[in-house]
Amino acid sequence: MSEATDGAAALIAQLADAEIDYVSAAVLLTPTSAGIRLRRVDLAGDAQTRMKELAEEFRDDLAQRVPIDYGWERRPEPHEAVVVERGEVDEAGPIIGGLDTLENYELLDLAKDGNKAQLFLTDVRFKKDGAPLRAVFIRTGVRSEVVTAKKKTALVFRNGVYDVVDSNQLVLNDRWDAVIIGDYVVGANLIKFENAFGFTKHIFAAAATAVTTHFMKLRIDGFSELVEGCKSHSGMARKAASIGRKMDNEPAYAAAMAMDPLLAFVDAHAAEVKIETRNDPSGRMLVHDHKDRAGQWAILKLLDDDYLTSELTKAFYEAPSKSKP
Repeated sequence: MSEATDGAAALIAQLADAEIDYVSAAVLLTPTSAGIRLRRVDLAGDAQTRMKELAEEFRDDLAQRVPIDYGWERRPEPHEAVVVERGEVDEAGPIIGGLDTLENYELLDLAKDGNKAQLFLTDVRFKKDGAPLRAVFIRTGVRSEVVTAKKKTALVFRNGVYDVVDSNQLVLNDRWDAVIIGDYVVGANLIKFENAFGFTKHIFAAAATAVTTHFMKLRIDGFSELVEGCKSHSGMARKAASIGRKMDNEPAYAAAMAMDPLLAFVDAHAAEVKIETRNDPSGRMLVHDHKDRAGQWAILKLLDDDYLTSELTKAFYEAPSKSKP
């Protein structure tokens, strides 16, 4: 535990039995050079009720999670939530400031701004023993369906039949991805949390270091395509960064990821690993098949030691998720 996780845990505990006073909502549009852009989402009565119900569900789910410090190196367990201090998230302060003056912002116009909607914000004000508490729940995956401007026909299933809907719609996932609470930002979904707040830059930087420090020592046909994948795909970058961290910290691991042991392993498990090799004047090479979806990951899986033989059954497994006892 750290000061951040202790502080977040204390605030989460205060929310556990607090009463919801009211909720308001807004959408954060994709940022421009001028900074963040908010739009009001004024809620009718039924929408207010639904947002309060969801806020209670989100609060209860948050209360069941164990706060842990954020780090790209570790994927949280389902019962955990990552924590960073609010100052580490550039958008957090402006989001809170914007919500405090929400009446000054324009109403969301789906026809104009729907395709720019990035985050849905539910500003939940609680009361506990007369004292105010606040949590801003954040949802990604905001989707709009603009019927009027695009001359579409939308049908909704109601009372056993389909009927025409002639108004634009905002569709949301009924789950929370992050929450701003006090001086902390807590993430329930690591990938969405990282993508929403720019934390993927740390992963790409670590992946670039792994490529230049370790991968360049290997003989890989298609190396430039592998590098490009690690630069553009966050999942491949995360795997490359993980490989680099282990090779930096574990000499025995790094020694095992040299060409001779790698080629011997590929030869011994050719049917399962499915990595081609080819001869070259510099020596035998591993072939990175960037045109095949599975092939794109094959060398990264090999270097991440994703193939294991069970001591008990002697069966050979692909095991991308591993933990030491």
